[in-house]
Amino acid sequence: MKESFDEWPATLLDYRRGYRVLVALNEQRKLLAACWFVRHNNHLYCPAFATRREFRGQGIGEAMMTELKAIADGGRVLIAAELGSVALWQRWGFCRCRDGREDEEAWALDAAYGVFTRASTRLMRGKTRAEVAYRDRCWDQYYSGWEGDFYFGNSSLLITGVHQLSLLGSGPLRSRLWFEPGHGVQLVSSHNISVGGFSVDCPQAPFAQGRVVGASARELWIDFELEEGFARPTESGLFSASDEIKAIFWHSKTRKMRRTQTMFAPATRFARTRGSTGYRAWLPHHMPFVPSDGDLITLSPRLWSKPTAYPSFYKGSFLLLNSSKITTENVHIHCSATMTILEMGGDGGHVYRRVSVRRKTRPPYPHRLLASNSDGLHSFSVRSGPKLVDSFFEFLADDFVNMHNRVWPLVTVRGGGAQLLALDPSSGLGAGLDVVHTPESVWPGSKITVYDFKTRKQLGEASVVSAVELNPSAVPPAHVMVAGIQRRLGRPVKGFEEGTGRLFKLWVSPRLKVLEYARFSAFVQFDDLNGSGAVIANNHFTDSYCNLARIATSNALIERNVFSRGQDGVHIRFLPDFLEGSAGLVNITLRENVFTSIRGCGDGACDTFCEDMACILQNVDEEIRAEVIDVGNRVHRAQGQHLVS
Repeated sequence: MKESFDEWPATLLDYRRGYRVLVALNEQRKLLAACWFVRHNNHLYCPAFATRREFRGQGIGEAMMTELKAIADGGRVLIAAELGSVALWQRWGFCRCRDGREDEEAWALDAAYGVFTRASTRLMRGKTRAEVAYRDRCWDQYYSGWEGDFYFGNSSLLITGVHQLSLLGSGPLRSRLWFEPGHGVQLVSSHNISVGGFSVDCPQAPFAQGRVVGASARELWIDFELEEGFARPTESGLFSASDEIKAIFWHSKTRKMRRTQTMFAPATRFARTRGSTGYRAWLPHHMPFVPSDGDLITLSPRLWSKPTAYPSFYKGSFLLLNSSKITTENVHIHCSATMTILEMGGDGGHVYRRVSVRRKTRPPYPHRLLASNSDGLHSFSVRSGPKLVDSFFEFLADDFVNMHNRVWPLVTVRGGGAQLLALDPSSGLGAGLDVVHTPESVWPGSKITVYDFKTRKQLGEASVVSAVELNPSAVPPAHVMVAGIQRRLGRPVKGFEEGTGRLFKLWVSPRLKVLEYARFSAFVQFDDLNGSGAVIANNHFTDSYCNLARIATSNALIERNVFSRGQDGVHIRFLPDFLEGSAGLVNITLRENVFTSIRGCGDGACDTFCEDMACILQNVDEEIRAEVIDVGNRVHRAQGQHLVS
């Protein structure tokens, strides 16, 4: 066990920027395993120690996982885990709380076994301070001052089941986390955590970018030359795994979005045309904007998106799932193939302060036009809404902010209104996270309201007494659900993928007289997950390909923000195609905001620029318009020379 890191290949030793270390001891503090993980050629290696020689210097395979699990199952195991290895040791099952300091244990191990070499101890000394890591919900940790480049590849930094943790880097310019598109920072079922002082980025841009060399409005194609360092549409898995790919056109000199283009011009297929960089993209139905030769183009997939409204597979580069009171401060995000910041489920009440979603001004890669392929902050089905303050979002391919609840179609009514069968139309969010759009489970005491699908008239309120999920065989076919909703709305709606529903039986009190609204004429809303109390204040938002914001939560305050160069105003409405609410909203205040150079799309063509708040707020449901308070806001039509750039 005395081997030195120096005995291992120099190619591994030189790749120190992505190192992580894990140490395991038994009850007698005997060394069982110690690994210093490095990333090389997209593989993780454990170059120093394992309990069997044949595992040393190899990738982390099933055999090594099996042995380490056996070690953990054999008794109490003490763990010292350097930042970055959290997900690994949690998967191995190491547990039990022990008193002690990780850095103290590390130095003791170094003295006894020579575990650490000069390189690794130098990185740990003064950088990491923590209690001994454990898994059974008794964390009390503090990671501070770490810096450098940390490469996670096709993995995420996962923190799950944690309380009272501070994870603070040395600042976004000095502490840099790198992920392949579709991965990022994930905090799951965690509470009272402070994170910040780092940046999130991708070594590979999650979109194609190039220069237009031809276009045909009649035949619906665009030819472009792909810039070096960007995803190839015919080869990248980003494109094959996504059914929503937005084509956005840019002014070549200002590198800003063309203002006269209309939202939602998706690309459907691609082909190589000439050489290694020539491509053609086709649009499906029409070309609302015909680019000029020399314009720039981006083709940005929303990763794992589906052609149907459900399931909409959501993930975020910064994801807070089923958590509460997470404070995020001084974080820069420069890349996202999914939602940029996504919070869903749980008590919520998260705070985001001095968060930046922006193009990097001095990138180590070719200059990118987009900072994110999707929404900036997307929040749904949380008990308390987010607080976003003193932040800066720019160059997004979708909304700056989107906050809403999810609703369940009403299938049938039994027991004289004492039992409701309601359908959660999504069986999961995918991407390795076993969660649903709305509550993972329905708890007794939850307040529900039933609404008419067409008029959104309130039909009754009740509390959940108990709930049970029914056998999947009882789930109605997707086309039956679509037909029922369309019949009530009197218009087509987007489809639902077969086999993606979960049927719940809810016992409620008091009884609800809603029998005539069964078979998808009404929906059940969980009012506890309304995201009430959101605050969006003192932020600067600029250059969005979509709306400024979608606000579908009650008691929301939007104040003292600057919004510029957006493709549409603020939407406050229920979206039946996506079962996206909430209904019955109250008290939404927009106060002392400044709106400049905002397109006024409404339900028609984007052929105007807003000059007043009536234009900014033209997408508000009539039944809640009186609940939208407009105080002291200013609207300017032009912004310098960039109005039509």
